Amino acid sequence: MGPTAADARAIMALYRDLAAKAGATKGFATQGVSDFLKDGWETDATVITIPKLIPDMGDFTIHYIAKVYAAPGLDPKQRALLVLSTLITQGAEPELEIHTHTALNVGLLPREVAAVPVNLIPYVGFPSVLNALKVIVRVFKERGIDIAKVGLEQAALNKTKPAKEPGRVIMREYRDMGKALGANVGMAMPGGPSFAKDTRIIAPQMRDIQEETGDWIYARPGFTKHQRSLVILSSLITQGVDPEVHIHVHTALNVGLTAREIVAIGWTLVPYVGFPRSFNGLKVMAAVFKERGLSLEEVGKGKL
Repeated sequence: MGPTAADARAIMALYRDLAAKAGATKGFATQGVSDFLKDGWETDATVITIPKLIPDMGDFTIHYIAKVYAAPGLDPKQRALLVLSTLITQGAEPELEIHTHTALNVGLLPREVAAVPVNLIPYVGFPSVLNALKVIVRVFKERGIDIAKVGLEQAALNKTKPAKEPGRVIMREYRDMGKALGANVGMAMPGGPSFAKDTRIIAPQMRDIQEETGDWIYARPGFTKHQRSLVILSSLITQGVDPEVHIHVHTALNVGLTAREIVAIGWTLVPYVGFPRSFNGLKVMAAVFKERGLSLEEVGKGKL
């Protein structure tokens, strides 16, 4: 028997308690849903009251919360990271505001929250990242978080990394991790050697751009390799770019994420991206696990 509505209410209570401990008066994971279901969504021309339009929407939402938030595989901080990533990728700013509060409530540091869009620059582009940062800044201000202090904390961390750590060094590190685990694929950057060779023929500038990206983002302190892989995989699954998902599933295994954690990304995204994208992501994961000699049955039992 799967999680019940009672389980869902327990999860919501947990998030409310975390919010209270964080000193927040709003923004826990389910408050946005509750307000939406209670008051409806105002548009320029009309107000739609959801309970009147779809009376069983509340029960269905509770069922979703039970299935996703009460299931094992990810802790609240990990889940918050991947949800922030998918919402930034989709440009869903109202939902991003709610879940930025949630991320802080479950214990992510402000600089970790701010790092999510920064790490997504190569995957979603500057416009989406800048829009997300505006939302994050607004939430920080609402909560009385000193933005300048957050920036100074990151600046202090930045001083701890080598003055120059080329992107190719970072990529080599990811490859070496894969080799240590018996993998013959799984580079950090998309496409592997043949892709890199072909693109450098038609666009020689790509090598410099890749290495600068690796230097500034992949070597950036304050965000672990585990966190970075969660954020990147969430964005790629959201975009439906299966070849890149394939590469970064290998990368996630290389940096130490378990198969169970990786699979949990796929089904946690169902309420945010829908079944087709989630199923496609899970199919790619299964293919990678087979390539790595991992038993799908053992993965399904949560043992890998």
